[in-house]
Amino acid sequence: MTTIIALLVLGSVLGEIARLGFGRGSVFGLVRLFGLGQEANVPTWYSSAALLFASLLTCLIALLPISEVRRQSKRWWALAAVIALMSLDETALLHEGIPYFVALSVLSPEEEVWYIDYAWVPLGTVVLGLLVWWFLPLWRSFPSGFRYRFGLAAAVFFAGALGLEFLEAAWASQFDTETFGYSALWTVQETLELSGVALLILAFFDYLSMNGFRAKLTVEPN
Repeated sequence: MTTIIALLVLGSVLGEIARLGFGRGSVFGLVRLFGLGQEANVPTWYSSAALLFASLLTCLIALLPISEVRRQSKRWWALAAVIALMSLDETALLHEGIPYFVALSVLSPEEEVWYIDYAWVPLGTVVLGLLVWWFLPLWRSFPSGFRYRFGLAAAVFFAGALGLEFLEAAWASQFDTETFGYSALWTVQETLELSGVALLILAFFDYLSMNGFRAKLTVEPN
């Protein structure tokens, strides 16, 4: 996964250099196809697939016949559902689309303004706080090593998903967004999100392995 993420980041950075440095905004469509800040492209597909895979691993953990999982079974299944919803959101843009149109309807600006694109950030912060509160008993039930790794993965992901969004909103309110500075912000944001999911998947794999889970694929001739 590290190699895939590195290649995605490299492709996006080269595209931004072509777009902002040399005025080549397309390059046969490759700039948009591999841009981390774009939607409906290769990085979006990978991110959605990685989250869906993380949700599948969460379901497998929820099925483990061990006491620490059984005591928090409801929260494990809920976590799987939340991660699956995040996977859907990567492609459907639920977190941006719904608040965007609500803000557009309520505020009715005469022209496009920067804060409409970030209307979801305050709501997202509140939702994240509620999720942290509700999943805290689950996190406390983890073994110490896994608790640290899960917390690190979540911190890295949301540092990008929310933390960098605040910085981007601040930049957009004061400066031009067609610059290398703004491009660097969302490149770091997307890299943190991809890295957080990768850390979570690795932690889930190790947790399953630690508790005796083995996946075996056999092919038998007819």
